[in-house]
Amino acid sequence: MRFYTRFSKLSFEALYQVLLPINRHNNEKLCMRKQLLLTLIKLVHDFPHQDLAFRFGTSPVTSSRIFRSWVSIIHDRLYKIIVRSPKRRDTVKGLAAATGQRVLTFMSPLFSGRKSDKHIVLQSGYLDHIQRGDLVLADRGFLIEEEMAIRGAKLVTPAFMKNQKQFDAKTTEATRRTANSRIHIERFIGLLRNRFKVMKGPIPIKYLYCYDDSGLTLYDKIVRVCSILNNLSPSIVSSD
Repeated sequence: MRFYTRFSKLSFEALYQVLLPINRHNNEKLCMRKQLLLTLIKLVHDFPHQDLAFRFGTSPVTSSRIFRSWVSIIHDRLYKIIVRSPKRRDTVKGLAAATGQRVLTFMSPLFSGRKSDKHIVLQSGYLDHIQRGDLVLADRGFLIEEEMAIRGAKLVTPAFMKNQKQFDAKTTEATRRTANSRIHIERFIGLLRNRFKVMKGPIPIKYLYCYDDSGLTLYDKIVRVCSILNNLSPSIVSSD
């Protein structure tokens, strides 16, 4: 179970119980537990639907339909509770944010890889979650100090050397903290890509369609669902 889903049997059952009740009639041959199992296996290993259909005794069309359905179920049920990236080949990227406790708290919809970091921040809805007194650590490309100040928050980015030979102690410490935060985010992204092969790409074009009125593509939901499952799994980042 852990190899196929990254969850123990007990954790898998706990996840299933959290998702109950499923507010739709089951018209599929597979029971709900097996549908969830199929979805997790697809997320973790990205097996083709022909392969999954053979494993579960169903058709590729049914496997694809179950996967889309359960990605939406997990996303809609857990994203707001648990969760408060690919050159020419066209790429997509998104904004990820995490707390000091190494918990992913925000995952934006995905944007064209040509969009600037500032554009993504402004369009993603992230600023709606910023509160007065918040301290946000970010890389140099996030030119949003004014937007943070308007909300009573402070943006901290790595300092530039300019004409200085070295930083003073205060600047050095602030830069170290910011660099450490960047490392944590990079580890989160790396962990997502290693745990869930569906995150490695290339992205099938059908994943970039919206299948409901949420305004999110299927791949937007896949990324968020992988983030949810990642938060539910043991972290590789030490809390020391």
